[in-house]
Amino acid sequence: LLANPTIDVNQKDSQGINAVYVSVYYGHLEVLRQLEECGGRFEPNFKGTNVLQVACKKGNASIVKYLLQGNRPQKIPLNVCKKNGMTPAMLAAEKGHLEIMMLLNQAGADLKMTQIGQKYSGLDLLYIACQNGHASVVSYLLEKQLIGDGNRYFD
Repeated sequence: LLANPTIDVNQKDSQGINAVYVSVYYGHLEVLRQLEECGGRFEPNFKGTNVLQVACKKGNASIVKYLLQGNRPQKIPLNVCKKNGMTPAMLAAEKGHLEIMMLLNQAGADLKMTQIGQKYSGLDLLYIACQNGHASVVSYLLEKQLIGDGNRYFD
């Protein structure tokens, strides 16, 4: 069915979401593989959220590993920010996904970046992990000395 040339696997809904995005959102790795084999593209939705950001926020390490594979034709930027200024690493820190933080670090993501946005500019991973009570992420950041020069002023 997916190999049928009349089927557009990249068709988007009213929010700019295609089938690849949906497969990542719901954690369906095998479906993601099939879609990619049939030309599925890793495109962001209309809000600018890409599939790596989704997988990091949802905590799906197997999909993050798949997306970070070096031999893939479609490269996904590791440090791209959502419209709210959050990177994939920040989304993982916010949700306490330590394994994903480690995968991103191994892949070369900049874990010292600070949030870039109108409302929360300057927040770093340490602040985000502390704010959400994720001790394992805080320990990892401190152990690896992955502390940015972010804004840690509490209001």
